[in-house]
Order: sequence, then structure tokens, then C-alpha cells
Amino acid sequence: MKEQWKLEVLLIYFNFLTIIFINFGSGFITTGSIGSNLRERRSIKNIIPEDYDINVFPPNEMPMKVSYSALVMGVEDIREIEEDISIEMNIRISWKDSRLAPLVRSLQNLSTVTTMSKRRLQQYILLQPSIINQIWVPDVYIDHLKDVDQPAVLSKPSSLRIHSDCTLRYSTRVTIIVSCPMDFHYYPADIQRCDVELKSYGYTEDKMILNWRDTFGANFAYPMEPHNYYLSLGNLNKFRSETLTGRKYSGLRFTVVLQRKLSFHIIQTFLPSILLVIVSWLSFLINIDTVPARTAVIMTCLLTLISMFSSVR
Repeated sequence: MKEQWKLEVLLIYFNFLTIIFINFGSGFITTGSIGSNLRERRSIKNIIPEDYDINVFPPNEMPMKVSYSALVMGVEDIREIEEDISIEMNIRISWKDSRLAPLVRSLQNLSTVTTMSKRRLQQYILLQPSIINQIWVPDVYIDHLKDVDQPAVLSKPSSLRIHSDCTLRYSTRVTIIVSCPMDFHYYPADIQRCDVELKSYGYTEDKMILNWRDTFGANFAYPMEPHNYYLSLGNLNKFRSETLTGRKYSGLRFTVVLQRKLSFHIIQTFLPSILLVIVSWLSFLINIDTVPARTAVIMTCLLTLISMFSSVR
């Protein structure tokens, strides 16, 4: 009996120690998660200071340089009647805001960055794109824009980086519909040029200048050819727009060049027309007295040509 009583006491004592250990461990884990959340909150506070004002222009060197690059993923739709085109592209915008903390210490503690890459690449950290609503951003818009859309599954395809020198880089994918005045005087050997212009709406060029990012500018992501056009990019240049009051604004422009493929129209229009004209000549081989037969051949060719040309238009 005494041995059984001692065994029960030992079991109770062991269970008590087990409960204390489990509670202590869970408390330690909870404390660690709370600590990590506090560190994340503090890091966000370091990025956006308490006295930060989203309405105030950043106190950088004047004029501020805003860099752009555009990667065209596809020209999805070319509507000749509405005179517009639909372009899917990635836009990257870079600017500097000296009011944001450099975060040099955080970047130096990144274990995933090697020493060699630190020498070659400027360090950055990836932020939530929603922070873009809490900081100052350039007021750049696309001229002659009809519509813009962002494809999304769970979230919109966008990213925000902040570098160690307070340079911000915002990247997003958009599908835009841009007005493109077309001239069909030389149809079907016509060449259409659709300009995509980026401009600053409120800041004149003495405060903000738009530049293409290094040598990237605007490029195609891969070779693409719609069924009826040859595509190319041209006129990657800067320009200046001036209002009636004399204010000058900086802008960027790239041009989507649409050159119509003649092979399509040669096969679909020119060759059938030539063949129908040759067939109409067969009416000369019919006896001159058989007027109904000659008339039927000529009228059939004429109506076929009219129907074909109507479908081309």
C-alpha cells in the first residue's frame, strides 16, 4: 500500500511539472510573437514618421527627378472604328523622398544578401503596396486615356520598394485603352502611330522632371505580332507641354507603331478581285446572241466584288 501511495504521488507531481512546462512554453511563444509584431509596428513607424505630411512636396533637390520604365506585355485589341488600342504593360516609377528613414541597419541585417551583391546592388526592402496611400506620390497621368484596369486574382499585381537612400520604386501591371487617331489614306499600306504620353498634372518642370529609367525606357516583353499588323516601338523621348498661361510641364512619350500586313489583304482582297475580273472576261467568249448568259456572268462577278469590298470596310 505504501509503495502504491508513493507511486500515485510521483505521478501527480510529474503531471504538475508537465502542466507548468507547457504553460511556460506557450507563454514564451506568445511573448515572442507579440515581440515580433511590436518590432514590425516599430519598423513601419520608422518608415513613415509621425510628422510626415502626405500633402507636402518632399524637400529634395529641385527639380525632383522621377524615373519611369514601361514593359509592354501585349497589344490586346486594335479597334479601328473607335480609333483606340488596348495595351497591357508593367509600369515602374521611382522617386526619392528624404523624409523617410533610410533603414540602413535593417538592410545590413538581411541574411539573404551576400557581400558581393551588397557591393553591386543598392539594398532595398519590400513593403506592402497599400502603404502607397500613406505617402506622397508623383501626380503623373496618361494623356488621352479612355480606360484603365488592373487584373487581379486575390490582390492587385503591384509592389513597393524602399531603398537605403530613401528612393521608392512602385511597380504595377495595368491594362489601358488609349485614344489613337488613325489615318487610312494609304490603306491597306497604312502605318498608324499611337502615342502614349505621361505628364505631370500639377507640378511644373522647375519642381518635377520626368525621365526614362537609365536605358530601359519602353520595351516589348517578347516579340509579338497580331494577325494583321507588325508592331514596333519608337520615339522614346522627353517633351515639354506648355499651357496658355506659360506654365511648362515635363512629359515622356513612347509610340506604338502599327504597320499593316499587306500579305493578309493580298490574299483576302487583291487576288480574289483579280480572279473575278478574269472570270468576267469569259463573257466575251460567249456568243453575242446569248445576252442572258453574258449578263448573268457579269452581274455575278459585280455583286461578288461589291459584297467582298463591303466586308473589308
